[in-house]
Amino acid sequence: MTPPNARHLAAVPANCHLCDLASVPVPAAPGVSVVLLPASGVPRSVGLCEPCQATRPCSDSPDRMGPADVAWRVLTRDAEALLRDYKSGQWLPYEAELRFTESLARLTWTEDSIRAAQRTVPQGKVSLLLDNTAFVLRYTDARDPALLPLRRLVDVLADDAEQQLAPAGT
Repeated sequence: MTPPNARHLAAVPANCHLCDLASVPVPAAPGVSVVLLPASGVPRSVGLCEPCQATRPCSDSPDRMGPADVAWRVLTRDAEALLRDYKSGQWLPYEAELRFTESLARLTWTEDSIRAAQRTVPQGKVSLLLDNTAFVLRYTDARDPALLPLRRLVDVLADDAEQQLAPAGT
């Protein structure tokens, strides 16, 4: 006999839901599943790989996943890609972007401070990361490991800005 709620139960996908969002299929860890609470739509069980489970933003309940986790994964993917492109020479930020990263590196990161910084950010690839950054900071603080890829990108750009844009003779 089929249990009455069986039609609502779904098998956990074989791949990590967050890695699939980043177009990097990774098998989900056996037994690691969470309930996805989307901004709209029906909650459902999704699988996670162990790295995503361990590094996603802190939440009040590790068995649930919401929009902040999705924003974090996109932010991580984009920050890592920008750093890779920068180090390989495929992307060169504008001087204004480099100066902005200097100020961003010194800023205490909160949702409000990032939103305020967005009002002054020059157009460029770095500016595209700030919406997701502010959203993630709504659910966690700046020390959370979820923000490490963005911190690395900002630190590298800020260091290079300091070297490249320093006045002559200093």
